[in-house]
Amino acid sequence: MTLRELIIQGYWYLFSVSGILSILSYFFIGLLIFIYTCHIISILYAKKFLYSFDSDVFLQLHPWESLPSVSIIKPLKGTDTNLYSNLESYLKLRYPKFEMIFCIQSETDPVHQIVDQLISDYPSIKTKKVKGFEPKNFENPKVTNLVPGISAAENDLVWMADANICVEPNTLLEMASHIMEGGGLVHQLPLSMSLNHTLAECLEVVYFYTSHARVYLMASFFGVNSTNGMSMLFPKDVLNEITQGLKKYFFSSMEDNRIGKDFVKSNRTLKLSRIPLYQNFGSRTVDAFRKRMVRWTRIRMYFMPWLTFEPCIECFPTGILFAFAFYYLYNVNPLLAFTVHVLLWFISDATLSYVLLNKPLTFDGLLLMYTLAWFVREALVIPNFVQAICSKKIYWSGHDRTLQCCTDEYVTNT
Repeated sequence: MTLRELIIQGYWYLFSVSGILSILSYFFIGLLIFIYTCHIISILYAKKFLYSFDSDVFLQLHPWESLPSVSIIKPLKGTDTNLYSNLESYLKLRYPKFEMIFCIQSETDPVHQIVDQLISDYPSIKTKKVKGFEPKNFENPKVTNLVPGISAAENDLVWMADANICVEPNTLLEMASHIMEGGGLVHQLPLSMSLNHTLAECLEVVYFYTSHARVYLMASFFGVNSTNGMSMLFPKDVLNEITQGLKKYFFSSMEDNRIGKDFVKSNRTLKLSRIPLYQNFGSRTVDAFRKRMVRWTRIRMYFMPWLTFEPCIECFPTGILFAFAFYYLYNVNPLLAFTVHVLLWFISDATLSYVLLNKPLTFDGLLLMYTLAWFVREALVIPNFVQAICSKKIYWSGHDRTLQCCTDEYVTNT
Protein backbone atom coordinates (compact mmCIF):
# COMPACT_ATOMS: atom_id res chain seq x y z
CA MET A 1 0.00 0.00 0.00
CA THR A 2 1.38 3.36 -1.03
CA LEU A 3 1.82 6.31 1.34
CA ARG A 4 -1.00 8.15 -0.45
CA GLU A 5 -3.36 5.22 0.11
CA LEU A 6 -2.36 5.06 3.77
CA ILE A 7 -3.12 8.76 4.23
CA ILE A 8 -6.49 8.44 2.52
CA GLN A 9 -7.39 5.37 4.58
CA GLY A 10 -6.35 7.13 7.78
CA TYR A 11 -8.35 10.20 6.79
CA TRP A 12 -11.51 8.20 6.22
CA TYR A 13 -11.00 6.28 9.48
CA LEU A 14 -10.65 9.47 11.51
CA PHE A 15 -13.94 10.78 10.19
CA SER A 16 -15.79 7.48 10.39
CA VAL A 17 -18.04 6.65 13.32
CA SER A 18 -15.57 4.12 14.71
CA GLY A 19 -12.70 6.59 14.37
CA ILE A 20 -14.59 9.35 16.16
CA LEU A 21 -15.60 6.97 18.95
CA SER A 22 -12.01 5.80 19.33
CA ILE A 23 -10.75 9.37 19.59
CA LEU A 24 -13.43 10.22 22.14
CA SER A 25 -12.59 7.10 24.15
CA TYR A 26 -8.90 8.00 24.34
CA PHE A 27 -9.87 11.55 25.25
CA PHE A 28 -12.09 10.31 28.09
CA ILE A 29 -9.26 8.14 29.43
CA GLY A 30 -6.86 11.08 29.21
CA LEU A 31 -9.38 13.26 31.04
CA LEU A 32 -9.71 10.66 33.76
CA ILE A 33 -5.93 10.44 34.18
CA PHE A 34 -5.78 14.24 34.47
CA ILE A 35 -8.57 14.29 37.06
CA TYR A 36 -6.95 11.61 39.20
CA THR A 37 -3.67 13.51 38.97
CA CYS A 38 -5.53 16.53 40.35
CA HIS A 39 -6.86 14.32 43.15
CA ILE A 40 -3.33 13.32 44.11
CA ILE A 41 -1.96 16.87 43.89
CA SER A 42 -4.77 18.28 46.05
CA ILE A 43 -4.20 15.63 48.74
CA LEU A 44 -0.42 16.19 48.82
CA TYR A 45 -0.82 19.98 48.74
CA ALA A 46 -3.34 19.92 51.59
CA LYS A 47 -1.10 17.62 53.62
CA LYS A 48 1.98 19.80 53.16
CA PHE A 49 0.42 23.28 53.28
CA LEU A 50 -2.63 23.30 55.54
CA TYR A 51 -2.22 23.43 59.33
CA SER A 52 1.52 24.11 58.90
CA PHE A 53 1.48 27.48 60.70
CA ASP A 54 3.49 27.58 63.95
CA SER A 55 2.29 30.58 65.95
CA ASP A 56 5.11 30.33 68.51
CA VAL A 57 7.80 30.47 65.82
CA PHE A 58 6.01 33.36 64.12
CA LEU A 59 5.81 35.38 67.35
CA GLN A 60 9.50 34.81 68.02
CA LEU A 61 10.26 36.49 64.70
CA HIS A 62 7.55 39.17 64.96
CA PRO A 63 7.06 40.79 68.36
CA TRP A 64 3.48 41.07 69.61
CA GLU A 65 3.47 44.87 69.42
CA SER A 66 4.70 44.92 65.80
CA LEU A 67 1.61 43.20 64.37
CA PRO A 68 -0.73 45.39 62.28
CA SER A 69 -4.08 46.38 63.75
CA VAL A 70 -7.17 44.78 62.21
CA SER A 71 -10.82 45.74 61.80
CA ILE A 72 -13.10 42.69 61.60
CA ILE A 73 -16.31 43.46 59.73
CA LYS A 74 -19.35 41.25 60.16
CA PRO A 75 -22.41 41.75 57.91
CA LEU A 76 -25.38 40.53 59.94
CA LYS A 77 -29.01 39.84 59.10
CA GLY A 78 -31.31 37.66 61.18
CA THR A 79 -30.29 35.09 63.76
CA ASP A 80 -29.80 31.36 64.13
CA THR A 81 -28.95 29.05 67.02
CA ASN A 82 -25.18 29.11 66.35
CA LEU A 83 -24.76 32.84 65.69
CA TYR A 84 -23.58 33.73 69.21
CA SER A 85 -20.87 31.03 69.24
CA ASN A 86 -19.77 31.92 65.70
CA LEU A 87 -19.30 35.60 66.56
CA GLU A 88 -17.76 34.74 69.92
CA SER A 89 -14.99 32.75 68.20
CA TYR A 90 -13.76 36.03 66.70
CA LEU A 91 -13.75 37.78 70.07
CA LYS A 92 -11.53 34.96 71.38
CA LEU A 93 -8.88 35.43 68.70
CA ARG A 94 -5.26 35.38 69.81
CA TYR A 95 -4.25 38.80 68.51
CA PRO A 96 -3.02 42.01 70.16
CA LYS A 97 -5.12 44.71 68.52
CA PHE A 98 -8.39 44.35 66.68
CA GLU A 99 -11.89 45.77 66.64
CA MET A 100 -15.19 44.14 65.73
CA ILE A 101 -17.64 46.06 63.55
CA PHE A 102 -21.15 44.64 63.32
CA CYS A 103 -23.03 45.85 60.22
CA ILE A 104 -26.81 45.61 60.61
CA GLN A 105 -29.20 47.10 58.04
CA SER A 106 -32.42 47.12 60.07
CA GLU A 107 -32.88 48.68 63.50
CA THR A 108 -35.58 46.10 64.28
CA ASP A 109 -33.44 43.08 63.38
CA PRO A 110 -33.39 40.60 66.30
CA VAL A 111 -29.64 40.19 65.76
CA HIS A 112 -29.20 43.37 67.81
CA GLN A 113 -29.95 41.38 70.97
CA ILE A 114 -27.16 38.88 70.27
CA VAL A 115 -24.67 41.62 69.41
CA ASP A 116 -25.54 43.58 72.56
CA GLN A 117 -25.04 40.43 74.63
CA LEU A 118 -21.63 39.85 73.05
CA ILE A 119 -20.56 43.44 73.66
CA SER A 120 -21.63 43.06 77.29
CA ASP A 121 -19.82 39.73 77.69
CA TYR A 122 -16.55 41.01 76.19
CA PRO A 123 -16.14 44.60 77.40
CA SER A 124 -12.35 44.56 76.86
CA ILE A 125 -12.75 44.11 73.08
CA LYS A 126 -13.34 47.23 71.05
CA THR A 127 -16.65 46.83 69.24
CA LYS A 128 -19.10 49.00 67.38
CA LYS A 129 -22.42 48.66 65.59
CA VAL A 130 -22.84 50.29 62.19
CA LYS A 131 -26.06 50.67 60.22
CA GLY A 132 -25.61 49.08 56.83
CA PHE A 133 -27.06 50.66 53.70
CA GLU A 134 -30.48 49.38 52.75
CA PRO A 135 -30.15 47.90 49.24
CA LYS A 136 -31.82 50.09 46.64
CA ASN A 137 -32.68 49.08 43.09
CA PHE A 138 -32.09 45.51 44.22
CA GLU A 139 -28.37 45.92 44.86
CA ASN A 140 -26.26 43.16 46.38
CA PRO A 141 -27.50 43.22 50.01
CA LYS A 142 -24.26 41.88 51.48
CA VAL A 143 -22.15 44.52 49.74
CA THR A 144 -24.45 47.38 50.73
CA ASN A 145 -24.32 46.13 54.32
CA LEU A 146 -20.51 45.99 54.31
CA VAL A 147 -19.73 49.40 52.78
CA PRO A 148 -20.47 51.52 55.91
CA GLY A 149 -18.44 49.08 57.99
CA ILE A 150 -15.41 49.56 55.74
CA SER A 151 -15.76 53.33 56.07
CA ALA A 152 -15.93 52.99 59.87
CA ALA A 153 -12.84 50.75 60.07
CA GLU A 154 -10.02 52.48 61.94
CA ASN A 155 -7.21 49.96 61.53
CA ASP A 156 -4.57 49.07 58.94
CA LEU A 157 -6.12 45.80 57.82
CA VAL A 158 -9.75 44.90 57.09
CA TRP A 159 -11.08 41.37 57.56
CA MET A 160 -14.51 40.77 56.01
CA ALA A 161 -16.06 37.57 57.38
CA ASP A 162 -19.54 36.10 57.11
CA ALA A 163 -21.73 35.60 60.16
CA ASN A 164 -22.19 31.84 59.80
CA ILE A 165 -18.56 30.86 60.25
CA CYS A 166 -16.33 30.24 63.24
CA VAL A 167 -12.56 30.31 63.42
CA GLU A 168 -9.65 28.93 65.42
CA PRO A 169 -7.83 31.27 67.86
CA ASN A 170 -4.66 31.58 65.73
CA THR A 171 -6.46 32.30 62.46
CA LEU A 172 -5.87 36.05 62.41
CA LEU A 173 -2.21 35.62 63.33
CA GLU A 174 -1.75 33.31 60.38
CA MET A 175 -3.63 35.49 57.91
CA ALA A 176 -1.81 38.64 59.01
CA SER A 177 1.52 36.87 58.45
CA HIS A 178 0.76 36.70 54.70
CA ILE A 179 0.07 40.44 54.55
CA MET A 180 3.31 41.14 56.44
CA GLU A 181 5.14 39.07 53.81
CA GLY A 182 3.72 41.19 50.98
CA GLY A 183 0.41 39.47 50.25
CA GLY A 184 -2.37 41.63 48.86
CA LEU A 185 -5.42 39.53 49.76
CA VAL A 186 -5.70 36.51 52.06
CA HIS A 187 -8.62 34.11 51.81
CA GLN A 188 -9.51 30.81 53.49
CA LEU A 189 -10.53 27.35 52.37
CA PRO A 190 -14.21 26.97 53.40
CA LEU A 191 -15.11 23.80 55.23
CA SER A 192 -18.29 22.93 57.12
CA MET A 193 -19.15 21.72 60.60
CA SER A 194 -21.70 19.07 61.55
CA LEU A 195 -23.05 19.11 65.10
CA ASN A 196 -26.14 16.93 64.80
CA HIS A 197 -24.95 14.77 61.86
CA THR A 198 -28.22 14.99 59.97
CA LEU A 199 -28.22 14.07 56.29
CA ALA A 200 -28.34 17.77 55.33
CA GLU A 201 -25.33 18.57 57.51
CA CYS A 202 -23.45 15.57 56.18
CA LEU A 203 -24.14 16.66 52.60
CA GLU A 204 -22.61 20.06 53.35
CA VAL A 205 -19.57 18.47 54.98
CA VAL A 206 -19.06 15.98 52.15
CA TYR A 207 -19.27 18.68 49.48
CA PHE A 208 -16.89 21.12 51.16
CA TYR A 209 -14.40 18.43 52.22
CA THR A 210 -14.23 16.75 48.81
CA SER A 211 -15.34 18.27 45.50
CA HIS A 212 -15.21 21.93 46.52
CA ALA A 213 -11.99 21.56 48.50
CA ARG A 214 -10.24 19.75 45.65
CA VAL A 215 -11.03 22.49 43.12
CA TYR A 216 -10.15 25.21 45.63
CA LEU A 217 -6.81 23.64 46.52
CA MET A 218 -5.94 23.03 42.87
CA ALA A 219 -6.69 26.67 42.03
CA SER A 220 -4.44 27.82 44.86
CA PHE A 221 -1.69 25.39 43.83
CA PHE A 222 -1.65 26.70 40.25
CA GLY A 223 -2.11 30.35 41.29
CA VAL A 224 -5.62 30.72 39.84
CA ASN A 225 -8.04 33.18 41.42
CA SER A 226 -10.38 31.23 43.70
CA THR A 227 -11.28 33.79 46.36
CA ASN A 228 -14.52 33.29 48.23
CA GLY A 229 -16.36 36.03 50.06
CA MET A 230 -16.79 34.13 53.32
CA SER A 231 -13.44 35.39 54.63
CA MET A 232 -11.04 37.91 53.08
CA LEU A 233 -8.28 40.00 54.69
CA PHE A 234 -6.55 42.91 52.99
CA PRO A 235 -4.97 46.32 53.72
CA LYS A 236 -7.70 48.95 53.96
CA ASP A 237 -5.93 51.44 51.71
CA VAL A 238 -5.44 48.82 49.00
CA LEU A 239 -9.08 47.76 49.27
CA ASN A 240 -10.27 51.34 48.84
CA GLU A 241 -7.89 51.94 45.95
CA ILE A 242 -8.88 48.84 43.99
CA THR A 243 -12.56 48.38 44.85
CA GLN A 244 -13.68 51.90 45.83
CA GLY A 245 -14.61 50.51 49.23
CA LEU A 246 -16.64 47.72 47.51
CA LYS A 247 -18.98 50.26 45.91
CA LYS A 248 -18.15 49.02 42.40
CA TYR A 249 -19.76 45.66 43.24
CA PHE A 250 -23.26 46.85 44.15
CA PHE A 251 -24.81 44.89 41.26
CA SER A 252 -22.43 41.95 41.27
CA SER A 253 -23.58 38.43 42.12
CA MET A 254 -19.98 37.19 42.43
CA GLU A 255 -18.33 40.08 44.23
CA ASP A 256 -15.77 37.78 45.84
CA ASN A 257 -14.46 36.52 42.48
CA ARG A 258 -14.48 40.08 41.11
CA ILE A 259 -12.45 41.31 44.08
CA GLY A 260 -9.86 38.60 43.48
CA LYS A 261 -9.66 39.40 39.76
CA ASP A 262 -9.26 43.12 40.43
CA PHE A 263 -6.48 42.47 42.94
CA VAL A 264 -4.67 40.30 40.39
CA LYS A 265 -5.07 43.00 37.71
CA SER A 266 -3.48 45.46 40.15
CA ASN A 267 -0.50 43.12 40.57
CA ARG A 268 -1.47 42.18 44.13
CA THR A 269 -0.89 38.60 45.20
CA LEU A 270 -3.61 36.29 46.46
CA LYS A 271 -2.69 34.07 49.40
CA LEU A 272 -4.52 31.05 50.78
CA SER A 273 -4.54 30.82 54.56
CA ARG A 274 -3.07 27.69 56.12
CA ILE A 275 -6.04 27.58 58.50
CA PRO A 276 -9.48 26.84 56.99
CA LEU A 277 -12.74 28.47 58.04
CA TYR A 278 -15.67 26.44 59.32
CA GLN A 279 -19.24 27.15 58.28
CA ASN A 280 -21.52 26.57 61.24
CA PHE A 281 -25.16 27.03 60.24
CA GLY A 282 -27.87 26.82 62.86
CA SER A 283 -30.18 24.61 60.83
CA ARG A 284 -29.94 22.96 57.43
CA THR A 285 -32.20 20.96 55.15
CA VAL A 286 -31.47 18.80 52.13
CA ASP A 287 -33.64 21.09 49.99
CA ALA A 288 -31.73 24.17 51.14
CA PHE A 289 -28.43 22.47 50.28
CA ARG A 290 -29.73 21.47 46.84
CA LYS A 291 -30.98 25.00 46.10
CA ARG A 292 -27.64 26.45 47.17
CA MET A 293 -25.80 24.13 44.78
CA VAL A 294 -28.19 24.98 41.92
CA ARG A 295 -27.78 28.73 42.54
CA TRP A 296 -23.99 28.54 42.66
CA THR A 297 -23.85 26.39 39.51
CA ARG A 298 -26.16 28.74 37.64
CA ILE A 299 -24.12 31.81 38.60
CA ARG A 300 -20.84 30.15 37.65
CA MET A 301 -22.13 29.04 34.24
CA TYR A 302 -23.50 32.46 33.31
CA PHE A 303 -20.35 34.19 34.50
CA MET A 304 -18.04 31.61 32.86
CA PRO A 305 -19.98 29.74 30.11
CA TRP A 306 -17.13 27.24 29.54
CA LEU A 307 -18.08 25.70 32.89
CA THR A 308 -21.00 24.07 31.08
CA PHE A 309 -18.73 20.98 31.12
CA GLU A 310 -18.39 21.16 34.92
CA PRO A 311 -20.26 17.86 35.56
CA CYS A 312 -17.57 16.03 33.58
CA ILE A 313 -15.18 16.41 36.52
CA GLU A 314 -17.62 14.81 38.99
CA CYS A 315 -17.59 11.14 39.93
CA PHE A 316 -20.68 9.59 38.30
CA PRO A 317 -20.57 11.46 34.93
CA THR A 318 -16.84 10.76 34.67
CA GLY A 319 -17.49 7.12 35.53
CA ILE A 320 -20.00 6.79 32.70
CA LEU A 321 -17.49 8.20 30.21
CA PHE A 322 -14.73 5.99 31.61
CA ALA A 323 -16.90 2.85 31.41
CA PHE A 324 -17.82 3.62 27.81
CA ALA A 325 -14.18 4.20 26.84
CA PHE A 326 -12.91 0.96 28.34
CA TYR A 327 -15.77 -1.03 26.90
CA TYR A 328 -15.28 0.40 23.41
CA LEU A 329 -11.49 0.13 23.34
CA TYR A 330 -10.80 -2.95 25.46
CA ASN A 331 -14.19 -4.70 25.74
CA VAL A 332 -14.12 -4.33 29.57
CA ASN A 333 -17.45 -4.87 31.31
CA PRO A 334 -18.81 -1.31 31.72
CA LEU A 335 -20.44 -2.09 35.09
CA LEU A 336 -17.11 -3.38 36.40
CA ALA A 337 -15.23 -0.35 35.06
CA PHE A 338 -17.79 2.03 36.58
CA THR A 339 -17.68 0.25 39.96
CA VAL A 340 -13.87 0.32 40.12
CA HIS A 341 -13.88 4.01 39.20
CA VAL A 342 -16.43 4.90 41.90
CA LEU A 343 -14.49 2.93 44.50
CA LEU A 344 -11.22 4.69 43.62
CA TRP A 345 -12.94 8.09 43.64
CA PHE A 346 -14.51 7.37 47.02
CA ILE A 347 -11.13 6.35 48.47
CA SER A 348 -9.56 9.52 47.07
CA ASP A 349 -12.32 11.71 48.55
CA ALA A 350 -12.07 9.91 51.89
CA THR A 351 -8.31 10.50 51.94
CA LEU A 352 -8.68 14.21 51.20
CA SER A 353 -11.38 14.50 53.88
CA TYR A 354 -9.12 12.78 56.39
CA VAL A 355 -6.28 15.23 55.64
CA LEU A 356 -8.62 18.22 55.95
CA LEU A 357 -10.19 16.88 59.14
CA ASN A 358 -6.74 17.00 60.76
CA LYS A 359 -7.66 14.65 63.59
CA PRO A 360 -7.95 10.88 64.12
CA LEU A 361 -10.99 9.14 62.68
CA THR A 362 -13.38 7.16 64.85
CA PHE A 363 -14.97 4.19 63.10
CA ASP A 364 -18.54 4.36 64.28
CA GLY A 365 -22.04 4.68 62.86
CA LEU A 366 -21.36 8.22 61.65
CA LEU A 367 -19.14 6.90 58.90
CA LEU A 368 -22.16 5.12 57.43
CA MET A 369 -24.10 8.40 57.42
CA TYR A 370 -21.26 10.23 55.68
CA THR A 371 -20.89 7.40 53.16
CA LEU A 372 -24.61 7.67 52.40
CA ALA A 373 -24.26 11.46 52.11
CA TRP A 374 -21.37 11.01 49.67
CA PHE A 375 -23.47 8.85 47.34
CA VAL A 376 -26.46 11.21 47.62
CA ARG A 377 -24.27 14.23 46.88
CA GLU A 378 -22.77 12.58 43.82
CA ALA A 379 -26.20 11.45 42.61
CA LEU A 380 -27.50 15.04 42.88
CA VAL A 381 -24.83 16.47 40.58
CA ILE A 382 -26.62 15.84 37.26
CA PRO A 383 -30.16 16.79 38.48
CA ASN A 384 -28.76 20.00 40.01
CA PHE A 385 -26.90 20.80 36.79
CA VAL A 386 -29.97 20.23 34.64
CA GLN A 387 -32.04 22.49 36.88
CA ALA A 388 -29.29 25.13 36.82
CA ILE A 389 -29.19 25.38 33.02
CA CYS A 390 -32.98 25.54 32.69
CA SER A 391 -33.32 29.08 34.02
CA LYS A 392 -31.51 32.41 34.15
CA LYS A 393 -33.04 33.43 37.45
CA ILE A 394 -31.70 33.24 40.97
CA TYR A 395 -33.83 33.99 44.00
CA TRP A 396 -31.87 36.18 46.38
CA SER A 397 -32.90 38.38 49.28
CA GLY A 398 -36.58 38.29 48.41
CA HIS A 399 -36.26 39.06 44.71
CA ASP A 400 -35.80 37.21 41.42
CA ARG A 401 -32.65 38.32 39.63
CA THR A 402 -31.96 37.48 35.99
CA LEU A 403 -28.36 36.62 35.16
CA GLN A 404 -26.63 37.90 32.04
CA CYS A 405 -24.24 35.75 30.01
CA CYS A 406 -20.48 36.29 30.48
CA THR A 407 -20.95 38.70 33.38
CA ASP A 408 -21.67 38.33 37.07
CA GLU A 409 -24.03 41.30 37.02
CA TYR A 410 -27.78 40.81 36.87
CA VAL A 411 -30.99 42.61 36.10
CA THR A 412 -33.95 42.44 38.41
CA ASN A 413 -37.46 41.37 37.52
CA THR A 414 -39.32 41.67 40.80
